Amino acid sequence: MPAAPGAAGRLTAARCSHLVNRTLLLQQVLNGLAIGSVYAIFALGYTLIFSVLRIINFTHGAIFTLGAYATYALTGSPFGINGLLAGATVPFKLPFVLALVGDRSSRRSAA
Repeated sequence: MPAAPGAAGRLTAARCSHLVNRTLLLQQVLNGLAIGSVYAIFALGYTLIFSVLRIINFTHGAIFTLGAYATYALTGSPFGINGLLAGATVPFKLPFVLALVGDRSSRRSAA
């Protein structure tokens, strides 16, 4: 008895849906590993700062957030992929700028 005309197409669609589900699962696992590594970096930063200074420095998260926002903003700009590199340098430069501004204001108030 011959198969129905649409039966082969349905089998192919069913096979493709399993493939898409595996791809989606793999993508979600990789997304979980990526966000987990970001959380680990946050935790290590807080731990390192707290162990040295014995105070909790919440500007650590603020600087990280500003760097993420700069990366997001510059990636959509004409910089393209170079926006990732430019935005990634913001968290490294910002603490130095904040230290300069904080030192100048504290020196003025002490004088």
